[in-house]
Amino acid sequence: DNYFFLQFLIVCVNCIVLFFFFKEFCNENIALCFLIFLSFYGLGISINLLRNSIAISLFICSIKYINRNDFKRYCILNLCGFLFHSSAILYIPLFSFLRKNHKRHVVLFFFFVGLVFYLLKIRWLSSLLPVLIAPFTNTATQKILGYLLSDTFSSSYGLSIG
Repeated sequence: DNYFFLQFLIVCVNCIVLFFFFKEFCNENIALCFLIFLSFYGLGISINLLRNSIAISLFICSIKYINRNDFKRYCILNLCGFLFHSSAILYIPLFSFLRKNHKRHVVLFFFFVGLVFYLLKIRWLSSLLPVLIAPFTNTATQKILGYLLSDTFSSSYGLSIG
């Protein structure tokens, strides 16, 4: 009956999932991983975006199946995440991308290109996506267009302190 208890319970489950993820993939620096999680407002995201944080936690649980090359279990966990938040459907195609070992210089190139786009506030996505999704007329398309055309949600803020 108490919404705040539900929030507390979901945040606890998210933190437990993160603990096991950090234990498996970052064995020596679990405290540092949690410090980074907290510094990037991870706890606030878990509290404010409950449904999305559940989907993200299920994706984190499914990462071990990428390493084991078990697409079925990976897909099942992310489809369960899709039941909580529709954005989780985007995790399914990541299986083949994350399975490959990418060369370091390719990853760094895309990272720096993305960083330049972010810092210069280049709105490439908001000009490209409406053209690509214009032929579709379903609810998700209307929501995407609404977010992209909104000044509140589609504006880039650059780097800031605080």
